[in-house]
Amino acid sequence: MGVVFPHAALLRADRLLDWTEDPQIALYFALMESEGYQDAAVWVLDPWRLNKLVLKVDEVLPPGSDGLADRDRRKYEPWLPDRFDAKNRLKKPLPVAIFPNQFDRRIAAQRSCFTVHGLKKDSIDDLFPRTQKLLAKIVIPGYAVGNVFDDLEGSFVDDATIYPDLEGLGKCVARWTGDADPLPHEEMYTRLKPSPLEGSGRFRH
Repeated sequence: MGVVFPHAALLRADRLLDWTEDPQIALYFALMESEGYQDAAVWVLDPWRLNKLVLKVDEVLPPGSDGLADRDRRKYEPWLPDRFDAKNRLKKPLPVAIFPNQFDRRIAAQRSCFTVHGLKKDSIDDLFPRTQKLLAKIVIPGYAVGNVFDDLEGSFVDDATIYPDLEGLGKCVARWTGDADPLPHEEMYTRLKPSPLEGSGRFRH
């Protein structure tokens, strides 16, 4: 099984990208701010294949773990140089996959894992040819966003699950009690592509 995350994560040039092992959590992140006007997407990454290509080892390890052998920890050191050591600069161009220590409730609840990126700021999709079969993209059509999101909440995947603290509970309560704006596809018979003059065209029953 790979790790998954919403579409936007793949396009940023952050040094550390947060992924999840839980496809439902990735789907929730992909849809939580969607208004249904556009398709959403979840990307699936094979972290073992990534590390085999970059690290030449078919494994994903937690480099910050106290129980990790020194020989395994040294494999990740080029991607995690000491920021105060001027002689030890980041030199690796490509990203690697790591598991984190479970020191935070959110990391545990979200089943987080990470890719640590090197000097190249391109997206993973651009860094590796498709023949490497590192990534797969799953598209959620805009018209299905509302139903899929409702199904997730019906399966107890919500803000309180992903953020197991008062902030997450507050977001859940606000969602339950607030007057949510209707999604653009509700009560629509069909939908046209966006118009350059008036936005998205619609036909009602």
